[in-house]
Amino acid sequence: MNRKGFTLIEVLIAIVLLSIAVVSLGQFMGKFQNATTKATLLSSMTTIAKERIEMIRGDVRYTTLSSRYGSGGTADTTGFPGYTMVRRRTWVTRDQTGAPARDRTTVTVRVFTTTNIVKDTVSLTAVIAKP
Repeated sequence: MNRKGFTLIEVLIAIVLLSIAVVSLGQFMGKFQNATTKATLLSSMTTIAKERIEMIRGDVRYTTLSSRYGSGGTADTTGFPGYTMVRRRTWVTRDQTGAPARDRTTVTVRVFTTTNIVKDTVSLTAVIAKP
């Protein structure tokens, strides 16, 4: 018999190898998409924290920063456009101690998710001196 073509065994081996390759590629794409989603969320969380610090830093009413941004509804915000599961907390502490007396305000902003999508917390701190 001098037939040309593939035997059943060769076809089955080719199907198994192709299936392994396709499943591996699918797993890789799933992990890649998950990592990209997390990185995008972390980047957005960092931007939210930076914007908050810059807003406080740019406020000319230095003596009222603590009461204006460190308490009440503005200190704890949940939900941002496109990121409803993100929460931002702001702490503002004014320090007028030292010898000689120094007047500085420490601003800490923490941004985190209310779900377990990203377990990391973005935390930024800035020290603002009295102008």
